[in-house]
Amino acid sequence: MRKLFLILTVVFLFQSCYSYKAMDNNPSKMIEGKRYKIERNHKNYKVTFNRLTDSSIFVTRKNFMKEEIPITDITTIKKENSL
Repeated sequence: MRKLFLILTVVFLFQSCYSYKAMDNNPSKMIEGKRYKIERNHKNYKVTFNRLTDSSIFVTRKNFMKEEIPITDITTIKKENSL
């Protein structure tokens, strides 16, 4: 019984582990509906990519707030890889 509890605890704790893979800073390679970590003004934001225009990208942040980010403000883009 104790082993079962330990296994269930480990599975529960690691169910939402994500890693982010660095990609070149080219927003045209971003896929709609996928999650990304974007660095902007020395702050990281976890976002879901919605669409791309010539000068900006439209994303949804974790708190369901939609935002437009100018491409010139983006320092790094990392794509989410679920484990």
